Amino acid sequence: MRIPLLQLVIICLLASCAKQETDSQRFLIKANEQLRLKEYNAAIRLYGEAIGRKADYPEAYNNRGIAWYEQGKHFEAIQDFTQALRIDTSFHDAYFNRINAYLDGGYYERGLADCQRLKRYYPDSALVWSMQGMFLNA
Repeated sequence: MRIPLLQLVIICLLASCAKQETDSQRFLIKANEQLRLKEYNAAIRLYGEAIGRKADYPEAYNNRGIAWYEQGKHFEAIQDFTQALRIDTSFHDAYFNRINAYLDGGYYERGLADCQRLKRYYPDSALVWSMQGMFLNA
């Protein structure tokens, strides 16, 4: 039995996509371990590898943003949190993380805007209201 060329190409593409997905997940797991160990530069590099294999990986962008944030690099952190939100607008953890980076980076108006967005999803959340209060008192 002979497999038509088009079917062979499709099978190869699917296998390649699955491998890229697996590779990106492996890099994410390794990076998460480095983040847990507070090895931020290694984590940032590994998150970059995960993103290089899967460009639309909001978890990798968010977690790399956390590593940047832990190093006090708020601008880089905000960029990664923003990219995670571009990929997945319902990724609320990235909003919370970006709010913290905005607060520490002195971007009060932007942080207030994110608080307003989160209040739509969590109208009764003490955390969101206290975050908003921190921006209003800054």
